[in-house]
Amino acid sequence: MSYIVKHKGSKTKVDVEKIDVALFDVSFDNGKVIRMDAHKIQPNCFLVVYNDMVYEFDVDWIDGKVEIFYKNSRLDVDIGDEKKELYLLKKQAYLSHGETCITAPMPGKIIYLLAKEGEKITKGQGLVIIEAMKMENELKSPSDGMVAKVHVEEGQAVAGKSPLITIIQNT
Repeated sequence: MSYIVKHKGSKTKVDVEKIDVALFDVSFDNGKVIRMDAHKIQPNCFLVVYNDMVYEFDVDWIDGKVEIFYKNSRLDVDIGDEKKELYLLKKQAYLSHGETCITAPMPGKIIYLLAKEGEKITKGQGLVIIEAMKMENELKSPSDGMVAKVHVEEGQAVAGKSPLITIIQNT
């Protein structure tokens, strides 16, 4: 998967290739390649082993940016154009005739369904949790309404842009 990483005015292309369960090769646009072990130890908390050193990071996604916390330092990184588009998809919906279809922002696995068909929902309420790229993402309702259709089941693998939940908006 390719990313454009922006930090403090600099821009770098990064390619991440999964080699094994937790083993990754990370290639930078300057030709440098590093191999690292990365393990999710809690939601938003990762353990990375690189050059026989162990690093623990907390990672938060906020408004299309990634905040990485290491020890007492915070690093703000703007996610790349392709990745940003997928991130924004999780906050947006396709509107037609008062219905909103919440879709998968990228390929992943449905971890939890937080709403049921026929349930009344409020703006910002969690609807589904999807795991993608070893991160759990909670998709929320963009408006008040009712769940018209649940298109998936817990444990199901989904493709990017697959319909997950359709809601009928309150008018």
